[in-house]
Amino acid sequence: MTPKFLIYLSLVAMLVVFCAPVAEGTLRLFACLTGSPLCPFSSTTPRCPKADEVYDPVTRTCAAA
Repeated sequence: MTPKFLIYLSLVAMLVVFCAPVAEGTLRLFACLTGSPLCPFSSTTPRCPKADEVYDPVTRTCAAA
């Protein structure tokens, strides 16, 4: 088999896998586990650099708890 045929065959196999209903959930789970901005469940609240600080949405700053 030629390399071109193998590339086309792998592309078709990838399309078949991503058309499965489970693929969407798997990609979302992977995005959330890796901390990607594509995760639909990520919070829009910023994280403070120090563990003892809390974000205040009124002043939009991090302050000690």
